[in-house]
Amino acid sequence: MFVIFTKNVLLAAIAGSAIATRVSGDLLTLMFGIIAILVSLNMLFRANATALFSQLPGVPGQALMAMSVGGLSVMVGIGGGAIGVTLLTLFNVRVHRAVGTASAFGLFIAIPGVLTFLLLGQEPADAAAGTWRLVNIPAFFLMNSQRVGNHFFPSFRRTPESSLFSQLRRNWTPVFTGVTTFYETVKG
Repeated sequence: MFVIFTKNVLLAAIAGSAIATRVSGDLLTLMFGIIAILVSLNMLFRANATALFSQLPGVPGQALMAMSVGGLSVMVGIGGGAIGVTLLTLFNVRVHRAVGTASAFGLFIAIPGVLTFLLLGQEPADAAAGTWRLVNIPAFFLMNSQRVGNHFFPSFRRTPESSLFSQLRRNWTPVFTGVTTFYETVKG
């Protein structure tokens, strides 16, 4: 499974980032809103539900799943885990295995995505300070410095919170973000 997914995620990330450099930001924002809503609703209402399918599809189906994860994730800037875990758990992959597999997708999405955005992207007129082509360099370093910091300073990691407020914040923030993004895009 991992080899099939890795190869296809990588190829789709390259293709998806090339497509993203050519389509409007409004379309990508709309796609982000829709995907965020769907993933959030799945998290809210299917958390303890049984899988929809008893096992993963054959090799062509797995390749299609991987291409969907890689292409959509890189186009809308959602980590491979959001879409990957959702798809894998629908096909009866245990959650911890789905999370582990999907976390590896991030590397195969981020590196070709950033390189393609740097090679093919055109910097928008309203880009944030520090943006080169389609990559915001300060954000890139800040996001990756957290990962490096967590690796070298594990005591700084946050512990899981179990309060009702924390559960609501964690589960409803993606829904709110998706709905708000969707509304702003449709409203024009």
